[in-house]
Amino acid sequence: MERKIKGLALLLFSILLTLGFNAMGWTRFDFAFFEIWWAAIFILLGAVGLAMALWPEDK
Repeated sequence: MERKIKGLALLLFSILLTLGFNAMGWTRFDFAFFEIWWAAIFILLGAVGLAMALWPEDK
């Protein structure tokens, strides 16, 4: 149960970061020759949180 709560917290935190960075106008992260969208990074973080929340726990 604790892992599910942490997963949901991670998912909600990634949504908060995505909305916050878009509101501040920070849309891109320049790394070397790549332009990475912040939203993509936070969506991947949210997907990890969703997997933590929905994946069955080992007993």
